Amino acid sequence: MKYFSLMLLPEQGAVKSFKLYHAWLYAVAFLFVAVAGFGVWGMSSIQTVHRLSQDLQQAQQALIATRQAKEIEVARLQSDVDLEKDKMSVYAKAIGQLEARLMRLDSLGKHLVEVSSLDKDEFDFDSMPAIGGPLVSMQADDKRVNQRMDSVTDQLSELNMQLGALDLILEDDRENKEALPKAWPSEGGWLSSHFGVRADPFTGEPARHMGIDIANRKNAPVLAASRGAVSFASKMEGFGYLVELDHGFGYQTRYAHLAKANVSVGDVLEQGQKLGEVGSTGRSTGPHLHYEVLHYGVQIDPERYLPKT
Repeated sequence: MKYFSLMLLPEQGAVKSFKLYHAWLYAVAFLFVAVAGFGVWGMSSIQTVHRLSQDLQQAQQALIATRQAKEIEVARLQSDVDLEKDKMSVYAKAIGQLEARLMRLDSLGKHLVEVSSLDKDEFDFDSMPAIGGPLVSMQADDKRVNQRMDSVTDQLSELNMQLGALDLILEDDRENKEALPKAWPSEGGWLSSHFGVRADPFTGEPARHMGIDIANRKNAPVLAASRGAVSFASKMEGFGYLVELDHGFGYQTRYAHLAKANVSVGDVLEQGQKLGEVGSTGRSTGPHLHYEVLHYGVQIDPERYLPKT
């Protein structure tokens, strides 16, 4: 077998000789090449794993960014949906108010037809009005809807004023005069303060008095000035115990500073029927009845309707 001789010549001592066979050299060379190859493959694998790890991190970051963008978009869409729901709620409330006003105007219109000489077939408030015209489509937006609702509201207000004025004109011709609050509103008593500007009893400063005061003994009966339905019977700031009657035809009366109320909302009282007792609840200096008369929501001087003595 072929071999190489390797001799070591030290400065002192015997010469040492080693035999290196070719097979050993080939084995060592093969082993070196194999180790080097595995090293290169290992480095390449490490680089590949590192690159794949970076790609995975980038993909995860892109996924997180996409998810955040989707969440922002979903939140924006939900906000838009909530806004539209709020708009629909506002529109529904406004439409409900318009419908209520229309019902009131229909009722007032039918009443005016009944108490006047108008043709009932011509002014039929129970049927839909005759309208028509070609179809012209247009896209509605919030601004246009609001403008149209404002326009309808203005028209209803104007119509309400016109019908109210007509109602006042026809009032003298009505056969039913029971709505007028014409009776003295308590058992006994005397007029202690008039309607209009007066010195406020607490501050002394000029102030508007929107009713009249009838001084009386405590617990004296308070009486309905005319036939009407109880629309309010509870405490109210400044008034103490307050009873309000609705007499129809736009007339209402208020009885304030009561010691207590003997009626409930919905009760129907005849003229002269007891509704409470004189007291001094609320902003009051002593037992008396604060009495107001309203016509279509406007306070007027009650002395105009008190019985003449």
